[in-house]
Amino acid sequence: MRLNVQCRLSQGDSFFLRVNGQEQEVDFDHFECSFEINAPEDYTLEIFQIPTKKKNMARSLLLLACTCVLRGIFSTIFMDTDSGWHKNIRPYTISAKHPLHIEDDTAVFVSYKKAVISPETKKCVPPALSVDEIPAADFQAEPNPNDFFTRYWSYLQKVLSIYSVCLLVLGIVLYGGIKSGNMAAILLCGAVLLALGLLVAWLARKEYKRMQALLTLFRSQHTLS
Repeated sequence: MRLNVQCRLSQGDSFFLRVNGQEQEVDFDHFECSFEINAPEDYTLEIFQIPTKKKNMARSLLLLACTCVLRGIFSTIFMDTDSGWHKNIRPYTISAKHPLHIEDDTAVFVSYKKAVISPETKKCVPPALSVDEIPAADFQAEPNPNDFFTRYWSYLQKVLSIYSVCLLVLGIVLYGGIKSGNMAAILLCGAVLLALGLLVAWLARKEYKRMQALLTLFRSQHTLS
């Protein structure tokens, strides 16, 4: 026998499913999975997310330094700047244990509604989870404040990576201009590099302030330190 689970998720959402000792992950692109069922009886469908860990900045900066140009090339080719990073923040992690009675091949439908942070209303609406249009049993939503900085840092890495590619290309042109004594190329490359550097600094500060505002709003709602 098989239990087939189909999930409705938004872009960027994911969670784990566990039944009868078997575990699988689902996300927006891979939203369906199946489990082998040994015998007709009662089972528990476990649905859960893993809390976001606090970033190890030293390790993350070292990795960025080693891979920034390669990351920047891919981000440029695929136009992936992650400018909507704040919409993918996962302020809560969810868990649920939903009972199922299985006698034959069975299909269930899981619907997940992500949490929404609204600066306008100054409230964070928790996520919701249902199984076959019934609220999931033993559902819990736990605060996940580490995800705010993690999403911001992911965005900033992409911006810095794209800048590193521009820095490399313009640096080569600038070097050629210096060797040939081409003053126009030197001034132009210098001006562009300065402008791009200022733009990156402005974006980093602007989005950091956005992250801090959202995190402050979330913490005040949950009296988190």
